[in-house]
Amino acid sequence: MLQLIAKSQLTSLSGVAQKNYFNILDKIVQKVLDDHHNPRLIKDLLQDLSSTLCILIRGVGKSVLVGNINIWICRLETVVTWQQQLQNLQMTKDYHLALLFKDSGHPCTAADPDSCFTPVSPQHFIDLFKF
Repeated sequence: MLQLIAKSQLTSLSGVAQKNYFNILDKIVQKVLDDHHNPRLIKDLLQDLSSTLCILIRGVGKSVLVGNINIWICRLETVVTWQQQLQNLQMTKDYHLALLFKDSGHPCTAADPDSCFTPVSPQHFIDLFKF
């Protein structure tokens, strides 16, 4: 629904409905920034919304916009800010994942790959999973 509005129905919403739409998007963006879950979906939505807003702002006078042109420019700036925040989130996430792969002393994470191929007794095999 949010995607459909972003692509084609934004100008058909009343001013209050548009404000509510952007408030909902703000809450979604903040939730994604807090939880780091599914940023791709909101990034795609914001890309569509950004494109629509650019077309509307460039074509001012060709379609009926509810509110002042400055409001629409402010909304576009907000969307760009959200996109930058989500882009920074992605870079942070990639860096964080790189830190997870360190040698913890467990044979499967050893810095020397040859030490991973050590014969073990059945009891030693069971002990490998006690970490």
